[in-house]
Amino acid sequence: MDFSQQREAAQAAFAAFLPPEEIMNTLHGPRGAIDTVKFRNGSRVSFRTCEQGREAFQGATLDWAWFDEEPLEPIWQETLARVGKTPLEVWVTLTPLRGYTWTHARLFRGQRRPDIAVIQASTSDNPHLPPSELRRLELEYAGPMARARLHGEYVDLIGLGVVPSELLMALRAVQAQPIRAERETGGLGELKVFEEPEEDAQYVVGADPALGDPAPNRDFQVVQVLRRSPFRQAAVWCGKVGADRFGLLAAELAARYHEAPLAIERNGLGLAALLAARDYPNLYSEERFGRVTPSEWSPAARIGWVTNSETRPLMQSGLLAALRDGLLVFDSTTIEELAALVMDHLGRFCARQGWHDDHAVALMLAVQMQFLVPAEPLRAKPPPPPPEHEAHALFIAQLQHDHIRRAARRAQRASRFLPVEEESAAVNRKTSE
Repeated sequence: MDFSQQREAAQAAFAAFLPPEEIMNTLHGPRGAIDTVKFRNGSRVSFRTCEQGREAFQGATLDWAWFDEEPLEPIWQETLARVGKTPLEVWVTLTPLRGYTWTHARLFRGQRRPDIAVIQASTSDNPHLPPSELRRLELEYAGPMARARLHGEYVDLIGLGVVPSELLMALRAVQAQPIRAERETGGLGELKVFEEPEEDAQYVVGADPALGDPAPNRDFQVVQVLRRSPFRQAAVWCGKVGADRFGLLAAELAARYHEAPLAIERNGLGLAALLAARDYPNLYSEERFGRVTPSEWSPAARIGWVTNSETRPLMQSGLLAALRDGLLVFDSTTIEELAALVMDHLGRFCARQGWHDDHAVALMLAVQMQFLVPAEPLRAKPPPPPPEHEAHALFIAQLQHDHIRRAARRAQRASRFLPVEEESAAVNRKTSE
C-alpha cells in the first residue's frame, strides 16, 4: 500500500475509532497521510507503507501491527522482530489477488498452529452491502477472479486475461481500417488516422516510449490519440525512432489534435522523450512530495507518468471502466494486444509470452488523461453568415440608418447655432435705432 491508498483506506477506517480528546500530537507525512499519532496516556500509533521499504519498519518496538493487504515477505519478517515487553500481535487483511504467495504457505496453510488464526469471509457476508451492489460485483467478475475477489479464495491467476472476453468481442465487432496512413521518413514508423481533428472536438494522448530498439522482439514506441466525446480512438502512431525524436513526434501529434493533454511514460528512456517534449504546453506532470522538516512535506511537479505498483492498478481499472462505458477502439493491433494482456505472479498486467503491450499501455495512459485532466469548456460558436439576399438587405438598412444619423446630426448642429443668430440680429436692430 502507498501513501495515497493508506490515507484513503487504512487511516480513514482507523481514525473513526480514535478519541479526539485523547490525542496529544499528530505528525503528517507525504500526500496528507498521517505519520504518527501520540496520545495523552503515552501510547503511540505510527503508519508505514510498503513503498518505504524494509528499513522503515526497523528499530521500533511494537505491541500490535496491522497490514491492510498483503505485505512483502521481508517487511513481514522485519515486523515480527519488533517484539517488546508484551507479546506482539499481527493482523493481516487481504484479498488474495497474487495467487499462491508466501501468505498461503505460511499463514493460510499454517492455520492449524495455535498462534495463527484465519478468518475467511465472502463479500456476501458484509451486512452493510446493499443487494444491488452485491449483484453488480457478481456481474463484474467471473471465474477465478470472482473466487479471489468475492470469496477470498487462493487461486492461480497467472496467465488470466485482463480484459474479459465479452469486451474483446465488442471491440472486434467495431474494428475498422484507418481513413488514411502516413509513413515515417525512413520507414521507421506509421501513423494510422481514424478521425481527423474536428473543430469542436477535444482529445487526449498517451505515449509509451519503450526503448526504440529496432530488434523485432523489442517493444515498439506507440502514441494513442482518443477523442473525449464520444470516447473513441482517433489515431495511433507506432514505430521505432530515437527517444528524443519520439518525444517531439508525440508532442507534434498532440498539438495537431488541438494541443491535447499528453502523458508520456517516464520509465526507461521516457525521460529523454520528456526532455525533448518539455516545451509542449499541455504535458502531463505528476505532483510528488519531498520532506522539508521531519513534520513538513512540500509538493514538487514531476513531468511524465510513472508506471509502478501504485499506478498499475489505476491503469488497469481505468482501462476496464472505459471499455465498459463504451470506449471504441478501431485499430486491430491495439485490440489484439488487449487480448494478450494477462496477470503475472504478482497480480500485475503484462503481455503474454511472445506478445507486446506497448499499444495497450499507451491506450491506458490516454484513458488516464481522460479521467485526470478536466475537459475545456466548449467555446461559443460565432453566428453563421446570412444568405446573400439577407446580406444585401442588411447592407441597405445599414446605409439608411447611417444616412438618418448624419441628417440628425446636421439638424442638431443647425439648431444649436440658430438662437445665437437671432440674438445677434436683435442687438443690431437695437443699435440702429
